[in-house]
This record gives sequence, structure tokens and C-alpha cells, in this order.
Amino acid sequence: MSSNKFYKNYKNGSVYHINFGKTFHPEIKSKHLGILFTINSTNNMVLCIPMTSPKEKQFKNLDAFTKRDYLQLKYPHLYYLKETDSIVLMEQFRTISKSRIESPFKNSNNQKVVLSKLEQTKLTKAFLKIIKNVIE
Repeated sequence: MSSNKFYKNYKNGSVYHINFGKTFHPEIKSKHLGILFTINSTNNMVLCIPMTSPKEKQFKNLDAFTKRDYLQLKYPHLYYLKETDSIVLMEQFRTISKSRIESPFKNSNNQKVVLSKLEQTKLTKAFLKIIKNVIE
């Protein structure tokens, strides 16, 4: 487990490298990006929405994949995030220990990536749809 200082200074919507450890297929495992959100009722856990690199199989066709046409994603639980050129795996959200947080993801300008308020709002709406589908 990580024993670094990164987990103490993140903001909601921050993108970090997360060590998800060993899991079972098709769960995301090892090191991947994740979007972090505070859980107010705990000091050592955060909500994490995992991310992965876009794959052709996630889009309806090769052209949609090449153009990263988010309107042509195959499944409603996928969300394309242009800021990181990643697919957000909303169905694999989980609560994780802050000790799994490795390091901040930085863009090409070497700046930490924190989703804009608009992107956080769009992601939240998409996430709520997933939760509603799970509950129903």
C-alpha cells in the first residue's frame, strides 16, 4: 500500500493513479486512473470511479473509436472523458482506502487534472442514471 502524501490534498473530481490491486476479471485491477470524490462520513476512504484507455470494442464502430465520438459508445455505463482521453467505468465505482492513491495525473502542461464543474455535473448525472438502473 502507498504511504505517500498525495491522498491528503485532493479535490473532488481529481484524477489520480490508483493501485486497485488484484481482482477478478472483468474488474479493473493493478494501476489505473480514477476520479476521486470525498465521503464526508469517513476520513480514510474515498469514492473512486475507475478509468481505462478507450478501446474499439467500447464504441459502435472503428470510425467512432478513432474519432472518440462519445455519442457512439456501445454501453450506457461508459463515459468518455476528453480531458484525459479515457473511458470512465461507472459500473465499477467503489469505495477505496486513501492508501491506494498513488499520484496525481498530470496533463501535457504538467498540471494536476481536476474535472471542471461542468464536467463533474455531466458525470454526476450519468452516474445517477447508472445508480438508478442498478436499484431498479
